[in-house]
Amino acid sequence: MTDPTPTLGQLILASGRSYRHLAEASHLSKSRIGQMAADQIRQLPGPDTITNLANALGIPADDVEAAALQTISREHGPLLTTARRLAQLDPRSRRIINAVLRALEEEQ
Repeated sequence: MTDPTPTLGQLILASGRSYRHLAEASHLSKSRIGQMAADQIRQLPGPDTITNLANALGIPADDVEAAALQTISREHGPLLTTARRLAQLDPRSRRIINAVLRALEEEQ
């Protein structure tokens, strides 16, 4: 059984919008959009990035976040279960977990 959740790259490519258009609409660089379209992300984008990209794509932010988690889980197989659990949490809980993870990264 395949997972119905698309990756971030699949969302971006399915939109049919150019990288330039998405970059301008989301306030991200064209190269960053290209990285996301190629599913070359290693961590969950920040809440502002997710919201801006969702607005540029014309879809809910939760869909973009779920796609980003799907992308990460594909690249990092052992994290698949954790990523799926995170995707099922409410947005506030995900923000709290992301804040804790970022704080831990800063301590390293």
